Amino acid sequence: IWAVGSDSGTSSVNCALLACKAYHTISNKYVYIVVDEVSHDYTRERATQLDSEFATTMINLARKGKNTRIAAPHENSNLLEELRRQSAPIHGLGTLRKYVPNNLEDIRYLQGLFNGCGSNGVETLLVVEGCTELTMSLQNYVWDLERGERSGRDVPLKDGNDHYPDSLRGAIRFLRQITKRLRAEGVQKYLSEAFSWGSLSFVFFFFIFFSGGWAGFPGAYAVLGRLWFVVCLLLCCCCVGRRSLRPPMGTMGMGYGY
Repeated sequence: IWAVGSDSGTSSVNCALLACKAYHTISNKYVYIVVDEVSHDYTRERATQLDSEFATTMINLARKGKNTRIAAPHENSNLLEELRRQSAPIHGLGTLRKYVPNNLEDIRYLQGLFNGCGSNGVETLLVVEGCTELTMSLQNYVWDLERGERSGRDVPLKDGNDHYPDSLRGAIRFLRQITKRLRAEGVQKYLSEAFSWGSLSFVFFFFIFFSGGWAGFPGAYAVLGRLWFVVCLLLCCCCVGRRSLRPPMGTMGMGYGY
């Protein structure tokens, strides 16, 4: 997962960190973090303090996963120097032409920063807008996630919930989709799809069997019935195979449009 801040303010930084924290809370898997300069609009003393705090937070987060990497797009920045000073696991360097990747060319450039990094590549691109409202909503969502994990229940998402403004429900629903996908780990999805198609094959079986296709028709009709049964059974088996072997959505290429 890539957490991308939309500008150089602290809101986008917080959004990126909260998205990564939510991802860790959900899955305890690996995180790929894209960072940007965070201190353009502050005094030198305050900028140095922010860079140091942000670098420490990211490094602590990154060390939770052995394959986690931090990519610093700007080569000449106080933040990058701070990351190097603290021996952060920096992977890629480059210069982003836009803060938010809003077209395919930018997406491919970001993807190139992480080419070959990690065993399974990057599954999802999460573009996080930088604004205080979204920061607070993500913070509340992370808190609810942690409470939900402890209590063994799903996170409620009700209309009119003050924690989640209407304009941000799409982002929160997207995070919930990630939650469900990661919890399933793909295997449960395969099994459920195979079960549904397997059930359909049993419907074909009982329909044909009780209509006499296998044992009830005499002569040539019995041959045609058996042939029809075999064709339907093979068709259902092929459907089960295709659905079960298909990789889960998002594991090939990149999710885009959120």
